[in-house]
Amino acid sequence: MKTWNQLFNRHGWLLLEEEGNQFNCKNETVGNLQFLFECLEKANIPYIFNQNRLILLEKEMEEKEWIECIQFPHRGKGEGLWFRPGEESPKVQELDVYISGVVRQLNLLGFYTKGSCDGHGKRPATVMLTKDCNMEMLIELFGALQMTHFNWREYRNYFHMKLLLSKIELLDLADKLSQVHESWLARGKIL
Repeated sequence: MKTWNQLFNRHGWLLLEEEGNQFNCKNETVGNLQFLFECLEKANIPYIFNQNRLILLEKEMEEKEWIECIQFPHRGKGEGLWFRPGEESPKVQELDVYISGVVRQLNLLGFYTKGSCDGHGKRPATVMLTKDCNMEMLIELFGALQMTHFNWREYRNYFHMKLLLSKIELLDLADKLSQVHESWLARGKIL
C-alpha cells in the first residue's frame, strides 16, 4: 500500500509532507487543491485544511481505490485546455490519470511540458516538451533513474517524447521524479 505522500506525488499533487499525513500545501494551486478536496470527499477521507496545511485523519488507501476517486469520464480528453509552460502550473484534473504525476514533476524540475497523453492503454504515453527544454539533462536524469524505455524526437516547436511504460510504471516514474531536487539539476548533479 502506498503512503498518502506517494499517492499525491504519483497522481500530480505537489504537497510537502511535514510528518505522517500532514502536508504543507503552499506550492499547490487553488484549483488543484479544490480538485484534491473533491477527491478526498469522494473517497470519504476526513481531513482538516487550515493555513495551507492539510491533515488527513485516515490512513492511506489502496491506489486502485484512489484512482477510482480521481478518475471521471473524459478526464484528460479536453481539447483546447492549456496553460503557459513555465508561467502557470498544469491543472491535475485536466491531465490523464496515469501521466499527471510525471507532467507535474517534470514541470516542477524545469522541464516544461506543452501536452501529454497517458496512452489510454492503447498506445505509448507521450509528453511534449517546450523547445527550450534541456533534453541532454532530461536524458541524463532518466538514465540516473534507470528509466530507459523511451524515445524522443525534435520537431520545429517542441520535443516529442514517447514513454514506453505501463500505467503502473508511469506512476512509478512520477514517484522517482518526486525524489529529485531541482537544485541537483542546476549543479549538474543528478543523483
